[in-house]
Amino acid sequence: VFDPFFTTRGVGEGTGLGLSIVYGIVRDHGGQIWAESDEGRTAFFVRLPARFDEVPGGARQAVIVAHADGVSRDFFLAVLAGWGYSVRAAANTREALAQVAGGDADLLLLDPALVEPDAASWREVWAAAPPRMHMVAIDVPAVSDVAGRFIRETAAYIMAPPFDLPHIWAATQAASRRPSGA
Repeated sequence: VFDPFFTTRGVGEGTGLGLSIVYGIVRDHGGQIWAESDEGRTAFFVRLPARFDEVPGGARQAVIVAHADGVSRDFFLAVLAGWGYSVRAAANTREALAQVAGGDADLLLLDPALVEPDAASWREVWAAAPPRMHMVAIDVPAVSDVAGRFIRETAAYIMAPPFDLPHIWAATQAASRRPSGA
C-alpha cells in the first residue's frame, strides 16, 4: 500500500500517491509507519522520534550551517534545530568565514562551494578556530584542487548524498566525537 500509484479505487478516483508520500515524509523524519489489518478494517500507525529542547546528555551545541543554496541551508537548519542544536546560517563565503572566526561554534556544516572563491582565507581562519570546532563537509562537488585539498585535510566527516536524517545524524555525531586536532 506504500508503493507509488497503488490504489484500490477505480480509474480517475485517485492517483495512489497518498500513502507513498506519507511514507516518505515519515521516513525522512526518522520515523516508522506500518499498517495492520483485521477483518476488513485497517489501522495505520506512525512512530516519530521525539524533539528535544536540549541535546540529550548535555548543553546545546552551536552549529553553523554554511551553504550557498537557500533550500539546502534551510533544510539542514531545520533538521539540526529540531534535534536541539543552536543553529546559525551563513549564506556566502564572507558570512561563513566571519562566523568561524568568531570561534563560538562547535560544528560547521560546510558547502565546499563556499571554499572555492578563497581557499587561502579558509585555511587561515580554520587554523585559528578553537580545537573543539569540527567540520562536516556537505559533499565535495567539482571544486579546485586547492579547495578540495583543504576540505579533505580539515573535515572530520564528508557527507555525500542522499542527505536523509539518519545520514545527517551519523555525520554530526561522528564529527562531534572526533578528538581535537584529529
